[in-house]
Amino acid sequence: MKKLLFLFLTALLLAACSDDKTNEKPKEEPQKEVSPKKEEVKKDEPVEEETIDVSNIDTSVYEYASNIEVTDARDVNDHITLMIDMKTDNENLAFQHVLYQTYDFLQQKDIEGAKTIGINVRVAGNKIVKFTVYPEKFVPNDKKRMSDVVLAASEIEMMSKKVEKYGKKMGSW
Repeated sequence: MKKLLFLFLTALLLAACSDDKTNEKPKEEPQKEVSPKKEEVKKDEPVEEETIDVSNIDTSVYEYASNIEVTDARDVNDHITLMIDMKTDNENLAFQHVLYQTYDFLQQKDIEGAKTIGINVRVAGNKIVKFTVYPEKFVPNDKKRMSDVVLAASEIEMMSKKVEKYGKKMGSW
């Protein structure tokens, strides 16, 4: 009998609660309170995350790359950095491909405003070359090798011994 009474009271209580909720209007949260909190979160984000914006930079010219990481820091220091992972395991060929394809990369409007472009080339996870291109020194010239035109506007900062030896032998760098 007590169980029956308990079940009846529970059912009655649930029915009463459900009736109250159906008659109540849902509370609407004001949008104005939510927006400032979102803006505050954006202000606390690290500067590095704010400077990464690859939506404007087309890297499709690097057709022999397996992965390209772009850091667009033009708003902070007028610089773009490319970290290019190549599909090949041939370091010499990888660097040649990057030089030739950088010739086309430098002619796009997407990089306007960059005073320097740092390009890092990796093969099998190892960095083989790091060089900086100065776009204002870059002058397209169809009568010269594309790699020579890119190197004329660049400064090589690091190069593996294998690539350096190959470049000297070929008279390229």
